[in-house]
Amino acid sequence: MVIKRYEEAGADLARRQGYDGIICGHLHFPSVLNIDGIVYCNDGDWVENCAPLVQDFDGNLRLVAHRFDHY
Repeated sequence: MVIKRYEEAGADLARRQGYDGIICGHLHFPSVLNIDGIVYCNDGDWVENCAPLVQDFDGNLRLVAHRFDHY
């Protein structure tokens, strides 16, 4: 699958650069994954998913589903 290869390539890039993770966007597949010890985050998009990526006070990253009930 193309998406899985993209995720793995991003994690590999982060690893080669010495980073703990990578944050991407606009792939239309929101996810927070651990790929062989590398945190891969993608907030998807703001048209179909509206899933912002947030970090809590403990440093944890997660996606939040946002609803536009007023439209």
